[in-house]
Amino acid sequence: MENEKTFVRFLIARKGLQPVTVSGYAGAMKRITREIGQYPSEESAEQFVEKIYTSGYSYHHKLNTVLALEQYLAFIGRPTRYGRPKKPRPIVTDTLTERPRAEIACALGRSPVRVRSRKRLPSTGRQLRQRDASSLKTQSGLFAARASKTVFQR
Repeated sequence: MENEKTFVRFLIARKGLQPVTVSGYAGAMKRITREIGQYPSEESAEQFVEKIYTSGYSYHHKLNTVLALEQYLAFIGRPTRYGRPKKPRPIVTDTLTERPRAEIACALGRSPVRVRSRKRLPSTGRQLRQRDASSLKTQSGLFAARASKTVFQR
């Protein structure tokens, strides 16, 4: 990129960005300008953004690359703002579901467990502890206390 020093000065002086961010944007712009040129058309910039968003890169890499492109387009006099991808949410694995938690609470008789379901359930840990673990029986993903109509849904 021919005017890298002027781009860096623009980011620091006019945009007020930190040097670490500026160096990241400058490095990204070197890669971007090699691919779409010094003065990209609106269509080539959009195609580049589409390519980045549909790639397998991480969320933050995609976001920072597009932000660098937006800053560069503002620098050359064509300010543009692109949409932001939705941030991925982590999937929690290896956690106990309602059934094992309730079984453990009943077996130990001391740890209160909150169980929530659409069906009518005991509202407190004390009511769960009053049933001992031997009174529970497993029925295809459900378990029920033999002496009552309470059904715990998984």
